[in-house]
Amino acid sequence: MVQSIVTGGMGSAIGQAYGLHVYYALTGFKNICSRIPQMEARGETFFFGYEESIGCAPAAEVRDKDGVCSAMLMAEMAAWCKKKRQASAGLSGRTVPGIRLFFSESQYSMILKGIPGKERISRIMQAFREQKQVAFGDFAVEKKTDYAEQVEDLPRSDVLRFDLIDGSWFALRPSGTEPKLKFYFYTKKDSRQESERTVHSLQEQVLKLAEKHCIAAVSVYFFHRKKLVHKNRYLVKMIWYRRERFV
Repeated sequence: MVQSIVTGGMGSAIGQAYGLHVYYALTGFKNICSRIPQMEARGETFFFGYEESIGCAPAAEVRDKDGVCSAMLMAEMAAWCKKKRQASAGLSGRTVPGIRLFFSESQYSMILKGIPGKERISRIMQAFREQKQVAFGDFAVEKKTDYAEQVEDLPRSDVLRFDLIDGSWFALRPSGTEPKLKFYFYTKKDSRQESERTVHSLQEQVLKLAEKHCIAAVSVYFFHRKKLVHKNRYLVKMIWYRRERFV
């Protein structure tokens, strides 16, 4: 099974409980499905690939997120449920052997448009990359992973992940297609209520810091923009002078 590096742990926990090996890839199905030839070369069988956007590749024959294969898989599941006289809606509530935890997740996109937005995204990423604090509110950091550096066999990418001591984690990365800075929050706890409360608390603490850096980035941008305006005025005057002097 293959999942992206910013996808939550529930799917991998279920897969591992049934004996599947889980591989990781960067976001995007060109990255997820690039694992298939590597697996086949080792004599392994690709079972399922998916990412945080809910897209999935349920078969090796179509190496992209595929609605047709997914619809066939849903039809097969419905036929299985009918044969077993079970309601398909009840499958989501079934427990998996060996898993007694509740997983919660939340995503947030900070929309920052234009050239100033792009600069703000870069400054926020840099601020988190250089972050020295060992906790975000009540959440103590166990490990920080910077995918801009070499991590295992993955290509370098502008993604940061913070693993927390309580088993929760969050990640942030700029969107590759939209003017957004994306945040991903994941928790696992003994009860659904505790898991949901924790993921919302974690999001609040992290976004508070992100917004602080965002405001600082705006101030820096306007400072540089002011200097640029003065510089442009100076250049206009010089051009006018040269025109009047030599024409």
